[in-house]
Order: sequence, then structure tokens, then C-alpha cells
Amino acid sequence: ADPAHSPDVFPLYSCEDCQDHVTFGCFAAGFFPQPAQISWDGAASDRDRNFPELPVGGATFGRSSRVTLGAAEAKDQKFRCRVEHYGKSFGVDRRFFTQFFSKSAAPKPSVSLLPPTLQDLFLSDHPNLTCVATDLPTPDAEFTWATSGGGATSGGGATSGGGATSGPARPLPNGRYEIRNVLEICAEDWNAGVVFTCRVRAGELEMEASARKEIGGTATAPNVFVFPPPAEELARGESATLTCLAAGFSPRDVLLTWTQRDAPVPPERFSIFGPQPDVGGVGTFSVYSKLEVPAVEWRRGDVFGCVVGHEAVGGVKFLQRNVDRWSARPNNVNVSVVLADADVVCY
Repeated sequence: ADPAHSPDVFPLYSCEDCQDHVTFGCFAAGFFPQPAQISWDGAASDRDRNFPELPVGGATFGRSSRVTLGAAEAKDQKFRCRVEHYGKSFGVDRRFFTQFFSKSAAPKPSVSLLPPTLQDLFLSDHPNLTCVATDLPTPDAEFTWATSGGGATSGGGATSGGGATSGPARPLPNGRYEIRNVLEICAEDWNAGVVFTCRVRAGELEMEASARKEIGGTATAPNVFVFPPPAEELARGESATLTCLAAGFSPRDVLLTWTQRDAPVPPERFSIFGPQPDVGGVGTFSVYSKLEVPAVEWRRGDVFGCVVGHEAVGGVKFLQRNVDRWSARPNNVNVSVVLADADVVCY
């Protein structure tokens, strides 16, 4: 007969909802022969669940059990996972579970910066830089901004051409808070590589994060191509799919959108794939987009435009290529929309 093996018992932890419920588990492994019974001291029996025994290797078996408690109850609960195997008792007590619970119940606060969007940089001379402080122990925090050129300002002041404002503290599921502070900056400063630093103070907690635009290297404007729907699709008479390719640009950041009859197309109506590095490791990128419209709109002669924004494009930073059923091929046009000059000097 195979010799008897006593179980090794391991604590398990799962935070199903850190604010409301906590699940503790217990795994008994490597025992022989069957059976082994698992129970929880200090927890109501109707809250636990024992799972069937399963082979875990060789001739030994394993079995697990779990118990779910309210988060507040779990902090104060004095309980123990007990495993009974052929007259012997094994288990793990509260101090082992506390190691797991304390790591999740007390997350480390952090701060990060979200850079301006390309749309803001191209269409506004005062884009936004967002400072996100999360897992704060208090809903009250003070934000201070500074640039690489000095001149730190408070959260309500101006660093370069605008003011900073904080949104309301957002409660997190773990009982902590997240606060976002938005600073209006000058597009000229960001494009020049100025370093922006956000400092956060919440009680005795102090932390900071910095961000800047990576500059250097050669900027290359994209080549933009737009293609009409394939004849096979139009023959079915249901839909018309237009495609746009912007290729060979650097750096990677690019803005792509569509127009129909000179009106913007909502983003949910088209798909964008990429940007992806070009084959060959030449340091350039390409992006592809497709727009699907009812075939009747194509047949009536609507003009569709693919608009691509990139920092290497001169003037208003945009290229536009139009196509319609009459041309059946792309043609180049000048962008005539009124855009803010992203290189104006901020005061």
C-alpha cells in the first residue's frame, strides 16, 4: 500500500470587490489517502464552499475551500482554515491572510501625466495637460505645476497661457480617491520640448510626475491615398466601403478623420488600424482606415475626404484627399477649414 501523506495547506486570496466583499481561500495539497475535510473557524458555515477532491500528482490529492465575507467584517474577523486528515489537524490562521489583505486594502498612491491630444495640439493654441492622482487616502489634494524654465504656479494659476482646475474627487472601489487636475498649456511650449511637472500634496503625502514631448530626429510627412469602393461591393447595392492609407510618416503620432460633403464624419462610423511600423525598420509608420456608407450616398455623388494631421505637414498641419463617384479616383485638395495656429506665441 502507498504510504500516507499529510496535506500542505496554502492560503489564497481574492478581492472580488475591495469595497464590499473579500474572498479567502484555502488549498490542501498532496494528501493521501482520501478524504480530507476543510472547515473555517470563526466563519459561519453557510458562507463557505468546499470543492471536490482532485488528483494533484502521483497518488496524492488536493482540495480547496473558500469563504466570502464583507470587507469590514474581514478586517476584524478572527478565523482559521482548518484541514482534518485521518485524525490530524492542519491549517493556516488569520496572520497569513492578513499579508494578502493588507496589500490590496492599502494600495500605493501614484500620479501620472496625460499628454495633450493631437486634436488639441492641431486645433487649439491652448491644449490641455492632465495630472491624474489616484489611490489617494483623502478627497482633498493640492496641485502645483512647474516647467523646466521655472515659475511654479499653484493649481489655480497659470504656467503658460492658461489656468489649472481640479475636477471632483472620484471615489474608487477600494475606498480611495482619484482626482484629475487639468492645466492649459501653450502648444508652442509643448512642441519645444518644455518639461512640465505636476506636484501633488494630500495630507502628509507628497509625490510628483513629469512629462515632455520627445523631440529630435527627422520628421517626415505622410503620403495619403484614398480609394473608392470596389466594384464587386457596389454591384450588391447595399454598402460602399472607402479606404484611406497614410504611409511613410515619422514620428508615430498621427490624426486621421473623414469628411462627407465637407462635414465631419462621427468617429464611430469609421475604423482605424495602426499606426504600425513600416516593413524594413526605416523608422516610419503607416495607418489605414475604412469608412462604410450606404451605397445610395455614394451613387448620388457625395464627396468623401480623408483628412490626416501630422506635425511634419506645413501650414495648418493637415492633408486632405477627396474622392467621389464622378472622379472614381482620388484628387488633391486644399484644406479650407478655419484652424487655430498651433505656433502662435502664448502670453
